[in-house]
Amino acid sequence: MLVEKTHLITGKVNTMDLPVTQAQMDLYNSVGRPNVQDIFPDLDVDQREFLISGMLPGDYDNMHFLAENENFVKGGHHD
Repeated sequence: MLVEKTHLITGKVNTMDLPVTQAQMDLYNSVGRPNVQDIFPDLDVDQREFLISGMLPGDYDNMHFLAENENFVKGGHHD
């Protein structure tokens, strides 16, 4: 299933093809949901991080990505 999430730092909408069901996504988006690893036990760490933060694999590893992002450096969103 193609899942879209907004990146917490850049605000960019990213898409990832994940092996999840609509029922799992509905549970994930519900109030008082279980932990992400309990809903999606077959996803790897990068896939679960994408669901939580919208970050793609390697975003944490690329520190220049964070340092160059104006919103991150200034500590908030500025229009």
